[in-house]
Amino acid sequence: MRRQTLTFAGALAATVLAGPSLGQGVDTSDWNCDGCPFPEPGWNGDFDVGALYVSDDNVNFGDYRGLDEEGVYASLDGHWLYRGDGTTGWELRLDDLGLDSRSVTLDGGQQGLYRLRLGYDQLVHYRYGDALTPFTAGGGRLTLPTGWTSTGSSRTLPGLGGALRGFVLGTERDTLDLGLQFTPRGPLRYEVGYRRQEKEGTGLRSGSSIARFVQLPAPVDYVSDEIDVALTLTGGSGHASLAYYGSWFSNRNTTLTWDEPFTPLAPGADRGRLALAPDNQAHTLSLSGTLRPGTRTRLSATVAAGRLRQDDALTAYTINSVLDASPLPAASLDAEVDTTRVHLRALHSPVKRLRLLVDLDIDERDNGTPVLDWDVVRSDLFPDGDPRNNRPYSFERRRARAEASLRLADGARLSGGYGYRRIERDLQEVDRTTEDSLWLRVRAPRDLPIGAGARFHILTAERDGSDYLSPEEFGGGQNPLLRKYNLADRDRDMVEFDWPLVSGARGDLALRFSSAEDDYTSSVIGLQSSERIAVTGDAGLRLSERFYLTASHAYESYETLQAGSESFGAPDWQATTDDTINTTTLGLSWRDVEGRVRAGLDFARAVSESDIALATVASTISRFPDLRTRLDTATVWLSYVLNDRLSLRASMLYEHFDGDDWMLDGVGVRRLPAALLTGIDTPDYDVTVFGLSFTWRPAD
Repeated sequence: MRRQTLTFAGALAATVLAGPSLGQGVDTSDWNCDGCPFPEPGWNGDFDVGALYVSDDNVNFGDYRGLDEEGVYASLDGHWLYRGDGTTGWELRLDDLGLDSRSVTLDGGQQGLYRLRLGYDQLVHYRYGDALTPFTAGGGRLTLPTGWTSTGSSRTLPGLGGALRGFVLGTERDTLDLGLQFTPRGPLRYEVGYRRQEKEGTGLRSGSSIARFVQLPAPVDYVSDEIDVALTLTGGSGHASLAYYGSWFSNRNTTLTWDEPFTPLAPGADRGRLALAPDNQAHTLSLSGTLRPGTRTRLSATVAAGRLRQDDALTAYTINSVLDASPLPAASLDAEVDTTRVHLRALHSPVKRLRLLVDLDIDERDNGTPVLDWDVVRSDLFPDGDPRNNRPYSFERRRARAEASLRLADGARLSGGYGYRRIERDLQEVDRTTEDSLWLRVRAPRDLPIGAGARFHILTAERDGSDYLSPEEFGGGQNPLLRKYNLADRDRDMVEFDWPLVSGARGDLALRFSSAEDDYTSSVIGLQSSERIAVTGDAGLRLSERFYLTASHAYESYETLQAGSESFGAPDWQATTDDTINTTTLGLSWRDVEGRVRAGLDFARAVSESDIALATVASTISRFPDLRTRLDTATVWLSYVLNDRLSLRASMLYEHFDGDDWMLDGVGVRRLPAALLTGIDTPDYDVTVFGLSFTWRPAD
């Protein structure tokens, strides 16, 4: 870019110095712009077509990729740009059109007049592919096979083995995205956008009958519509925008009803029912703007008001027609929540190297849902007799931040600031919490022989709350010594360090370190402390003109200590959790002298381990079995340029995953006599994908 600027400046100077020759005209027919950032008018881009072969069926490997079944897949990608003679331009992008996870986007228009956006994407998300159930699903109704014989234990259900069928826990999401931006000749700009998202699949829910429960394949059949409308006024010293956002969510299944697989514990309790996510809507109106009253000052503000609504018909207390349950206190919840958000920012530079920043945020949630008394029916078996009321949760958040930043010589910078946060809550154990924080950031100069541009960040914060309210005010059932971690007093210290040790033509080496410690100073029972440490190293080395090597390793550690009480009094046990994640990557690339042949090898390994140790007086168990996962991914690729328009690429990807999870592995469908489970295990797979594709670039 610098060379182009100097060349243009030299040409301009030569033209000016020429003086009288200006009147004779300049012959530009032989001028070329080899380094221009924009392509010539017309179509530019490439189109990839090929095939993929997947060696094995596995939904976990196919998660988000859409490569979940063994066989051949079409591979179709493209990225095309069109530029007209003036300011008109279009961009078309095709990604993975032959797969179940794919997208198409078209974006473009005429600069300064209009812009159009069209998009569609499909995404699959799989959780488990080995789930089992005896139920047959029909929307929100789960039925057992004809002739099902119930018993009191899953181990003795006589027809269970022959009735089990497999199903996949996962969803498919389809999104349509439309947008139009119109700027007539003037200061106004109009924008409108619409998105429709449909999600279908199967999730997992649990239904219980006192001490027995069953895992259920729950239908996922959602539709959401979103609309954005904005009007923006632009002037010489700022702009203002008035915008509306609306969202409508619809669930095609409002309840989930299932046959009771166990012997009913009460007359009429041969079915169960759960309410699923209700239809709802949200609306937000916002006004935002920026103003530059001078060259050294910038002001910005956003004010938004919103309303959330949910008035779906409520599900009856019980599906058991034998019970004499009371009627609901209302046909619908008539839930309504009003939200208000204000953001103000002022940025000022009193002198050239000093920048002052002040931020203020106000966030309010006013839950106007009516408070009613509700009866309780235990698992469709019997009324509880102790009515309870709903607690519409509201809060007010206030956050202020002030920061000063001083720019020193050769890119060095020193900055520091203070932050204040205050939250007031309704109907929670703590009415008010306040948090004060201080931080300091330092960036080293760019001319240091080692560590040029290194960054250092340190933060300390203290959160204090009002007196913890008694459990009786919230229906009882909690130890009065318990403190919830998000409401408890807390001291936090954090350090971050980013050090680029070496950076040059032959390679680079960088280290990053971060540490965060939380201490819950007043918590007798609950989370006592937590610590996070992360260390990352990245390196790149040019072995020769043809070979380049990259490597990295990241280590993360999370440690927590919590205390509890089995006697519902003073603490009598502690649990220590130690989670570690190690991620290693290695890459090697090569190219021939002419640049026609390129090859590469990439490898990545991620290993996670979790250790939970116990110290208790009431049990001989000192630790839980370790949790572990390992993911290895290796890719080998080769590309060859056949001519100016056509190139060939071949690749092979191998991926291995295994893990240990004592909560899933070996439990099966009926190992627990009081439960009917889906029998899912930790994924374990080896999958190889072979790919061959051609990249075609059309003629200009």
